Amino acid sequence: MVRDGLCVLSCASAFKDGDVLEVCETPHGPTIAKLTIKGEPDAKNNTLWLTGPVPVTVTAGMLLRKIDNDAGFYDSGDVGNFLGISRK
Repeated sequence: MVRDGLCVLSCASAFKDGDVLEVCETPHGPTIAKLTIKGEPDAKNNTLWLTGPVPVTVTAGMLLRKIDNDAGFYDSGDVGNFLGISRK
């Protein structure tokens, strides 16, 4: 669900404050919108709080791509940890 500056998804803990996300319809499709996460994700409720409203062009079922701010490349999605060891 996307609305009013928040996004509910199944893997909120994979993101962090300040991450920039691109919204697209297909994995290699064009960018529909860019969203920025504001504050730490609410992993319990799988909610991301955003810095602004979600554009009306963004609908449920679209894909999120996390942009790696350091290198300018897309994140591989290999995030999180296993037994306390970071997978990044």
